[in-house]
Amino acid sequence: MNQSLIVFLIWAVASLLAIAFASLPLDSVSVDGDYVPFGNDSFYHARRILDAAIGERGFYQFDNMMHVPEGSWVPWSWGYDFAMAAMLKVALILNADLNPMKFLIYVPVYWSVVNIALVIAVGRQLRLSLELVLVAALVFGLLPLTHMLHAVGRIDHHFMELTFVLLVTWLMLRWINTPTRGGAIACGLALGLAPLVHHALFILQLPVLVSVGLLWLRREALRGDQLRAAGVTLFVTTLAIVLPSGPFLDGQFTLGALSAFHLYVAFCSACLLWLMAGRACDKRQLLLLGGLVVVLALPVAAQAVLGARFLGGQLFQGNTIREVASPLHMILGDWGLALTMGYYSGLLLLAPFVIAAFVWRVWARPNASDTVFAVFGVFGLALLLLQYRLNYFGILFMLLGPLMLLAREQERRKWSRAAVALASVVIMAVALRPVLAGPLFDRYHLAGDHLYEVSRPLLLKLGEVCQVEPATVIVSQQLGHYARFHSDCQVIANNFLLTPLHFKKVRELVSLFDLSPQALRAELDKPTYLLAFLWNAFEIQDGFVQIENVETIQTRNPRLLVELFYGDQAPAGYELIDEQGFATDLATSFTFARLYKVRPLAAQR
Repeated sequence: MNQSLIVFLIWAVASLLAIAFASLPLDSVSVDGDYVPFGNDSFYHARRILDAAIGERGFYQFDNMMHVPEGSWVPWSWGYDFAMAAMLKVALILNADLNPMKFLIYVPVYWSVVNIALVIAVGRQLRLSLELVLVAALVFGLLPLTHMLHAVGRIDHHFMELTFVLLVTWLMLRWINTPTRGGAIACGLALGLAPLVHHALFILQLPVLVSVGLLWLRREALRGDQLRAAGVTLFVTTLAIVLPSGPFLDGQFTLGALSAFHLYVAFCSACLLWLMAGRACDKRQLLLLGGLVVVLALPVAAQAVLGARFLGGQLFQGNTIREVASPLHMILGDWGLALTMGYYSGLLLLAPFVIAAFVWRVWARPNASDTVFAVFGVFGLALLLLQYRLNYFGILFMLLGPLMLLAREQERRKWSRAAVALASVVIMAVALRPVLAGPLFDRYHLAGDHLYEVSRPLLLKLGEVCQVEPATVIVSQQLGHYARFHSDCQVIANNFLLTPLHFKKVRELVSLFDLSPQALRAELDKPTYLLAFLWNAFEIQDGFVQIENVETIQTRNPRLLVELFYGDQAPAGYELIDEQGFATDLATSFTFARLYKVRPLAAQR
């Protein structure tokens, strides 16, 4: 059979597998004929995309509806939401009756076919046999990490970040294997466009520079005109994506937003590529390169420290945010070994050994493409092992790394192709065993969050009252994105925890909840909504509700909530709009959330 046809069939089968599993949580994003996003940040993405595509606000980079009264920059690059809004506009032109949210929730699902194609393309550039490529594609389609990135409703940008990790890896390998100026330009273009999806993706320039530097040191450098073409393309593309960026126009220089920092980093990368394109490595050139690195690094030293704190989880309340937990902390914490392996698969345990093997291979000087893949593999797997949210940097190498090493051993030891194919199947079957016994067929709460599921009726009511009389709503930051998705009310804080302002607004919100009901009224200067939600008051397991005792609930909640729910009488100035609770028996019920309209104390006087 024709090889191209075989590759197409591999892609088609793996794509169907990925689409099927990514679609499984459909009942978690559909309710009462409506569709909702999956995951907290997806709600904010959805709100901004809908505003840009069909809303009155249009596209915005500074949001005055959050972190009020100051407002703040959206801490994501402008490109992803802008592109999603453009696709939605086109879809609505083609079908005016299309449900916008139904379109959005399926974009990540069907985008999985692009990422599977790139996985296969990387495997082909590594000269893996078709049997190993098939194994890699099928395992990628079965991996829960893949499903979580592409899950129906997961409108978050992470699935597109994975695309650029795969794309840059493939283009770099293709450039190395077939050195052409076009290949260099394609690689520079991908590197320049990557921060458009998320500003942190500028870091993909690092493994490219290290790879080129290693080849340069070994006097296996790419042609100078190609290196210069890659550097110029990277800088020009970065300039093009930075010019429309609000933080850049605002004069910001930070890695926390698409700003002048990213243009400077692209300039530095272009300079280093240009220098290595000048002549072969010698002592003088090596000293010049080292000096240039030091000089160029000085203006970004403070940002480098910030980046290190981000990767180490020090910018976050790392013990409470699962996204920034490392797999090791997940294993040692509440998740345990079985559940963690259920998401990562047994390949997680191989990752440190794959890193060690890649380092050894670089030291042993393999061919150029293997050197590049090893450098990218060490980089990606290190990030995967640092934080859960960075898993998309390492999925490819966690999967293809063992297969590539096995293939190289086959070449060295002259093993039979059939034996290696069988060994790869056995390795992957064992690695997937925790997955098959774990979360592969798990059912999820609505939107993937039981807090959203139980508070949704009040969020819908909030949307109704905000449409009639917009105002600020005091609501926990964990529900901030939900409140903004469902209403036209402003919020004080949300799950964005990246800048000093974000943390300041969370502290401000916490201080409001620590007040008495009347003290809160004294702080207000205009009518405000309050979504009061008792925290840690109950658990939902397998559809059954277990309510904590009153003393425990009062201990776990701030003063404002305790007095509102357990006070002797309803406080003056608090108009109850709606409430939400559970029936505990035939005679009583447990109320865990209330929506109030609060009048300022000055208005009463």
